[in-house]
Amino acid sequence: MNNCPVCGHNDFEFVYELNDYRISQETFSLSKCLNCTLISTLAPPKSSDISKYYLSDDYLEHSNRKTDLFSIAYIKAREIMFGYKYRIIKKFITNGEILDIGAGSGHYLNFMSKKGFKCTGIEMSGRARAFAKDTFDIDIYPDDHFYNSTFVQKYDLISLWHVLEHLYDLEKVIKRIDDLLKPKGHLIIAVPNYNGFEQVVYKKYWSGWDVPRHLWHFSPKSMKQLLAKNNFVVTEMKMMPFDPFFNTLLSNKYRNGHPIINVFRMILVGGMAFFQGFFNVEKASSIIYIIKRKEIN
Repeated sequence: MNNCPVCGHNDFEFVYELNDYRISQETFSLSKCLNCTLISTLAPPKSSDISKYYLSDDYLEHSNRKTDLFSIAYIKAREIMFGYKYRIIKKFITNGEILDIGAGSGHYLNFMSKKGFKCTGIEMSGRARAFAKDTFDIDIYPDDHFYNSTFVQKYDLISLWHVLEHLYDLEKVIKRIDDLLKPKGHLIIAVPNYNGFEQVVYKKYWSGWDVPRHLWHFSPKSMKQLLAKNNFVVTEMKMMPFDPFFNTLLSNKYRNGHPIINVFRMILVGGMAFFQGFFNVEKASSIIYIIKRKEIN
């Protein structure tokens, strides 16, 4: 990488060398821009090859299986989070058209459609798209549809829930979102925050790195700078309340801790991370950014 995709500077420092603890066990490195603080995964797989790094039943974002306590807890937390997301959204929009990028199996869009929204999704996984269509009859399109010149629908809300960090060309994505968002529309981006407490504790074992699926690792500073240069402004930031516990549980697993000790660590470290994010959202494990276009005077 010659230049930072957020600020264009080329002054970097090495952060960590770490494994893909989740699927491939391959090794990757992280590099931090000393200007805007964006951290990048160096030499990631080509976009044409990345799909194999998602091929696992343990990749719960594309799964609905309920065969063990962890996956059952994840799915229950996901359902609770739908209500949390809706309460955030209804403060500025109560109906209209939603585009969800990285829609997974369509559970979130199904929930929002029942609240009166007209929902469309974009999703890389063919298996997830088929599930959404068969189960919820929701239109979810492959990722190349997002850039198709015939795709000209305008949306009141565009959301990326833990998705932007997976996408290769940040500038291209934000500009395309600008094309598809209505003039008074809102954008929501939720991403992990490496300034959170668990990253300080677990360092290279922090599950939020999730290399190579996560190509970019944001701080509030780098996120705001990316948006500002594309004429967007952050109007509010919210924490994702379950992420401290989810991240801590996975991070303990990657560090090969004893299962019983891991539960106590999840409660202790996850609890401390939760309260840190509760009192200072810029230190939350994951941050929801509520965004609109800059007003032109």
